[in-house]
Amino acid sequence: MPLPVINDVYRCALQWSSTSISLAATNVIHVKKSGSNAGNVATIIDSHVTSAMWGQTGANNGVFRMDVTPLDGTGLTYPFTTTLPTKWKGALSSGDFTPQVAVIIKLATAKRGRSYRGRIYLPWVHETVVTDGLVNDPYRPNMTTAWATFLSAMSGDSCPLQVASYLHSTSEEVIAAACEFYSATQRKRNKRNSTA
Repeated sequence: MPLPVINDVYRCALQWSSTSISLAATNVIHVKKSGSNAGNVATIIDSHVTSAMWGQTGANNGVFRMDVTPLDGTGLTYPFTTTLPTKWKGALSSGDFTPQVAVIIKLATAKRGRSYRGRIYLPWVHETVVTDGLVNDPYRPNMTTAWATFLSAMSGDSCPLQVASYLHSTSEEVIAAACEFYSATQRKRNKRNSTA
């Protein structure tokens, strides 16, 4: 499916890697920034992320690159390499994780309907984070706080998070972000390991 044209909106693909196992995962978020460019948007996001946002996983997992694409119909993707500082890695110590499980960050806008809400499926959930499919305390409230802080900081930089509708070629500002109580299963996000 081709990308839509949504003026001043940027598609930001967070590329995950793990040092403990040969897996890859991608999360996509959208932001809106008028009169800017992909490099500037990447710098703004980089200045506001924290390791608490990735509280579902261990420090051996992180976002190694962010591909920022302007949805203007002509702009090129800007690959921003994070070099994996602490703020782009999981907040937990090393340990076992479940590749198929994801923690959901729910994104809400001021409008109702499927096209106006979003979800981020954060990968590689540490075994201590989820019990019987439910995200344990204090992980859930801590991640909600971290994402709410990120949301506020991005808005303060005039670069608010968006829920982009590729169907309608529109976007709406995210007004709340929260870690869901229930975990999710995301098998299709795993790449097959040829040695397994």
